[in-house]
Amino acid sequence: MNTVIIQNTNCGVISRTSNKIYLALAFLITVGIGSLGIVATKANFSDIEGLANNLFAMGNLHFNLSSASDFTPQGQCEAKPSRKITITNLGNPFRYKLKTANVTGGLCPYLTLQASLDGVPVCSGNLVGFECNDQVFSEIGPGTTHEWTFEAEWAANAPDNSTCSFDFAYASWQMNLSGGGFTDGQTIANLITRGDCGANIPMIVNKIYYDVACGKGTDPNNEWIEIYNPNDEAVNLKNWKICNQSACETVKNDSWIPAEGFALVSPKSATWGYWTIPAGVIKIDQFVEGALTIALNNDNGMVILKDPDGHITDQMNYGTPDPAWPLYNANVWNPGVVDAGQGHALGRYPSGTDTDTVADWKDYAMPTITITSVGTTGMYIYGRTYAISWTASNPSGPDSNLLVDLYYIMDTNGNNAYDSTDSVIPIAAGLAYSGKYNLTISGPFHFFGYVWIKAVVRNTDNFMVTGLTRSRAIFEPDSDDIIPPPPSSDEEILDYVPGGDGGSSATTTDATSTIPVDDNATTTDDGAVSVIPEIEIDNGTSTAPVIDLIATEEQLTGTSTSQTDSGITANPATTNSLTLNDNPLSDSGQSNGLPVSQSNGTATSTQEIAVDDPKGEI
Repeated sequence: MNTVIIQNTNCGVISRTSNKIYLALAFLITVGIGSLGIVATKANFSDIEGLANNLFAMGNLHFNLSSASDFTPQGQCEAKPSRKITITNLGNPFRYKLKTANVTGGLCPYLTLQASLDGVPVCSGNLVGFECNDQVFSEIGPGTTHEWTFEAEWAANAPDNSTCSFDFAYASWQMNLSGGGFTDGQTIANLITRGDCGANIPMIVNKIYYDVACGKGTDPNNEWIEIYNPNDEAVNLKNWKICNQSACETVKNDSWIPAEGFALVSPKSATWGYWTIPAGVIKIDQFVEGALTIALNNDNGMVILKDPDGHITDQMNYGTPDPAWPLYNANVWNPGVVDAGQGHALGRYPSGTDTDTVADWKDYAMPTITITSVGTTGMYIYGRTYAISWTASNPSGPDSNLLVDLYYIMDTNGNNAYDSTDSVIPIAAGLAYSGKYNLTISGPFHFFGYVWIKAVVRNTDNFMVTGLTRSRAIFEPDSDDIIPPPPSSDEEILDYVPGGDGGSSATTTDATSTIPVDDNATTTDDGAVSVIPEIEIDNGTSTAPVIDLIATEEQLTGTSTSQTDSGITANPATTNSLTLNDNPLSDSGQSNGLPVSQSNGTATSTQEIAVDDPKGEI
């Protein structure tokens, strides 16, 4: 190792050291010089690692829009156009929103939209700038769907003969991402048009029923008011007001009266069960305050109809008006329409007439009808035809103004009495006020149990001017319980089958049958007994008759008797011979098929057919 001597001039000490010290100092000096820019030094670190069996997967985001038709109806005035659009997921769940775009047309600023998703309202607002945000399609595809329903409504001052065209734009993005990811968008075009609406013809109070007849419910629960729409388009009575002379109530629900159609307003829905009401008539019994609590006086009063803005579109009054009525006004008639009797209706004649005078109104007494025959005195038998006859009378005009409808009522609840739960099947409609109809018991009219015939008479002047009646109960046995008639000529054995048109008492003729028998034989007597059905009358409720046709045999000596009806032999005379000791039995003629009584070598038999007649009033 080489050494050097360094002299310390301050202390006068001389020391030795290794040359390693000098090398370290040289390195430090070099680094120091580099930091001053004299020398540049670089150092790099690197590391490489790997992990096997990694899997990266991506799902797709895709949906589709479809619709069977555009907004309908088009070109109307009162109706609310609507449209259904189906959104179908073809990939992963996603979030989305929709809005209107490319809005064009003079009608657009007057339109509002209500949007529902699968029947649940989700958003509404003006069509211009309409948006539904934050929707989620949570089910995975492909093929799962949701249904959007859009209903448009225009303002009262919307221009006639105008249109609005626009797009529904749907935009979607991946769930659980605050940004980025896949997106998808679809649009569907729409058109809404409004026609030449002009001013609507005022709605009309067409008929009132204010003094309820016995059997038609009670006052005031079952009073009713009939409203007529004379316009050629439907009108919604929602938010319209029905008033008497003192107060008003407001229709709560959508109640669209068809063009030239009718609506009935009553406090209670039970009212409809007392009348025969055509299917197209709208029934209104829901009001903002609950049931319609305004009542119609039986002697004098008013009926007023107001639109949603409070304008009176029609009114009428009957009897002598009272100026102290809270809603008395300058248009009240004095005197009013002549008060009608209990059970009568006051109606415009002809229906829909409106000259704003008392002369528009007529007193309608209800027509009456009587069923004069149902074609039987007791039962209807499957496959047979019965003549139903009736006659009706019209106290409010000529009988020729009446039409009759027939119905078949079945005791489907099995309580042997007519009630509202029984099935009612139409037989015929629009028949003359007096006549006859042949009804065959088959097809829909075949029923096991009690049935009734109902006849409804209606006045062609007005469909609510009606009357009805029901026949007494008629029993219709199951076809399997009816003994079929004998074949060929034997069919004449019975002149009466239960439920037929008549019957006659049975007479008998004698026929002789001699049959040799064993001296040791014993005699027997079958002893069969005929069961006669009982029919009980108890306020229209009857017990089901028992139908039983039984042949009885009695032992007689020397003769055999066969029953006949009206002189016609039921079975031909019979001659039988019997050889004892297992010899063959010979039969000449027709066997009567009955067991025989045996005594002293000669057997005789009497065939007696007992026919029960279950006919009677039910």
